[in-house]
Order: sequence, then C-alpha cells, then structure tokens
Amino acid sequence: MTSKPRYINDPVHGPIELTSTEWALINTKAFQRLRRIKQLGLVDLVFPGAEHSRFTHSLGTLAMMGTLIRFLPAKPEFRRQLDALTPTLRAAALLHDIGHFPLSHLFESVYGHWTRTKWNLEDVDRPEPSAPSLQEAAHLLSHKPSKDFGYNHERMSAEVVLHRKEIREILDRARPRIFTGLVAKLICGDFVREPDGSGIDSGGSDGSSWRIPEVPIAAALLMHSSLDADRLDYLKRDCVETGMVYGQVDEAYISRMLQIAPAKEDPTQFVIALPLKAIRAADHYMLARFHFYTQIIYHKTVSAFNIVAGALLLYLLRNEELAPYDDYRSVRYLVNTDYFLNFTDHLFWDKVRSLLGDDSLPGAWARTLYYRLRPETLKLKELFVDRKRSRPTNRLAACVTKVQDFHSRP
Repeated sequence: MTSKPRYINDPVHGPIELTSTEWALINTKAFQRLRRIKQLGLVDLVFPGAEHSRFTHSLGTLAMMGTLIRFLPAKPEFRRQLDALTPTLRAAALLHDIGHFPLSHLFESVYGHWTRTKWNLEDVDRPEPSAPSLQEAAHLLSHKPSKDFGYNHERMSAEVVLHRKEIREILDRARPRIFTGLVAKLICGDFVREPDGSGIDSGGSDGSSWRIPEVPIAAALLMHSSLDADRLDYLKRDCVETGMVYGQVDEAYISRMLQIAPAKEDPTQFVIALPLKAIRAADHYMLARFHFYTQIIYHKTVSAFNIVAGALLLYLLRNEELAPYDDYRSVRYLVNTDYFLNFTDHLFWDKVRSLLGDDSLPGAWARTLYYRLRPETLKLKELFVDRKRSRPTNRLAACVTKVQDFHSRP
C-alpha cells in the first residue's frame, strides 16, 4: 500500500505534489537550511520583494521537472527508461541547490577565488591579511568559479547528496529506487555514459551496490540545458517576486511542445527540442532571460552592493574571521556536521553587525550594506554597452570605477 501524496501550495506553480521520499528529504536539516539563503542575495536592496529563498526555488524546480517529464513525448523504449529514471530526476531537481553558498552566487565566487589562492592553485602570491580593494572584489566577482577545480555550488550539492548521512539514507532506501550516485552526477551536469554504453557502479549507505542504468542525454538535459527545470522556475519566480515582467514566459506551452529529436553531432543520440511552431515562444524565453539578467541581476546598484559585499567577505576570509568556514575545502568537509547548517546568509550578516561600530574601511563597507547607503554608480547605458564592440561589457568591472570611497561614509 502506497502512502498518499502530500502537497505544498506554491505561488508560482500552484499545488506541488510530493512523494513520501521527497517529503522526507524536504524535512531534513540540510534542506531546511535553504530557507535561510535568499535566492537573489542582495537584490532585495533594490527590489524589496526579492525575499524568497533557495528553499522555494528548489520546490519550484521539482514542480517544473514533473511537468517536463509528464509532457515529454517519446517512443515506448525511451518512455520506459524515462519512467525508471523519474524518481532520480525528481530527486536531482529537488536537491540541485542543497549545497548552495550564502548570498546567492557571491560567496561562491569569492570562496572559489580564495581557495585557489590559499592553496596555491593559481600562480599568485597569497596576500597578507588586509582590506582588499573594491577593484579586486569586482575582478573576482566578474569571473565564475572555475569548474576545473570544482569550486561551485553544483559540486557542493553533490557532496551533500553523497556524504551527508540524513540525505544519503533517505535516497538509498527509497522505493521506487533512486540512484544516489546518479543524482549527484545529474546535479553536476555529468552525463552518465560509459565507453561501452553501460551504466556505472554505485553503492548504498548500507554497503549494497548496483548498476546505474544508462541515462539518455535527452533526460539529462531536463536538468542541465538552456531549457531545463531550474531555469524555467527561477526565471518566472524571480520576476514575480521582484515585480518585473520580463520573466512572464509561457512555460506551460513550452513544456507541452517539447519533443525528442536526433542530435546534430551524433544522430544516434537524442536531445530535447521544440518544433518550428514554438519558435516564437522559445525566442521570447531567451529574450526574457537576457532582460532578466540585465535589469535585475546586473542592475547597476545591485552590482555595486555586490562589490562591497565581495570585498568585505574577502577581508573576513583573509583575516580568518569565518572559521570553521575558512575556504571551499573546509566547507566541503563540514557537510555531514551541524556546522554546515549554519553556513547561511545569517553567518554573513552576523559579521556585518559586528563591524558596524568599526572605524576601519571594512566597517564602512558593513555600514553601507546594513543601512543601505547607496553607492554611486555609472549610468545604465554606460555600464551595459560597449559601443565599439556592440556587446555587453563586464558590468562589475565597469561599476567599480564609480563606486565612492567608503571611507567618507558615516
């Protein structure tokens, strides 16, 4: 006898149906930690409605994954594979951000830079403890963490899935079976295919082992692609919460129009695609993403606050004031401890409050963030377009040239 499904009401997707396994995962300490990490970091300093969390986004990604799987047409043999993988795909969607860093992607960028510097993984000298410059913060925030070193939230989420006991035990005893190792690989975007076309070995927390089934690329693309469950949720959710209209795409129509088609590079492989009649919906979706980033994520004032926060975070790391969260590697080793549960936005804001009375430059930065003392920035048209190249410029690097000297802040 199967247990009745549970439902959570969501402002974007309506009632979200949950299996007993998904309900158990949501009620773990590690997943509840996501309530204390805002989806958009410091964006709420400019768009006050952006108070939603990684918790609600993860639920929305699960809802979108269920919708995509339900509408995806396929031949019987592919449908059988997809049905067997559905619990695993849904678990990957639900847990894709479970290892996320605080303050959206700001911590991720700074921690990646600091870890590579600290452990001499880059050809740079380790700086002495000091207050970093805003230019330095802007430079490191303008570069995504290198996937070569694995310093990103996807890899951290995989670490939580594989090594946090409360998560691993739920996944390993789930029925229908969820392939825990495959969940981690799907989160990281690793398409699972051995040279001989077979699956790979995986093991349970109880010492058991089994063969992971081969994952069709089309199924893996539901988790990692330009049109995946993650993007379809955050685009609409973030725009709803910020009050912007750019993300109002017709995700229901796009989901219904999804098809399976041969890949151009390898016709023996199949990918997800849209028919020609859905091209306008796809165009709208891509343009909506473009405007979402330019008008919200890279808003000139948001970028300025991110630079200040990045400089302050780098100062705290250099002066070893965030122990035991000293670098990426330290955080990774904490995933199965209660220390990991406190690695949230609250950790940063507690440090900000402790510096409010400090007369130093970091104290000025702390007051700028805590009291929202708006930094002066470039005009949007100057910030956004490089007329000589006719393409978007590095907004963060441009923004820093007009950030005021925060020594003068009260």
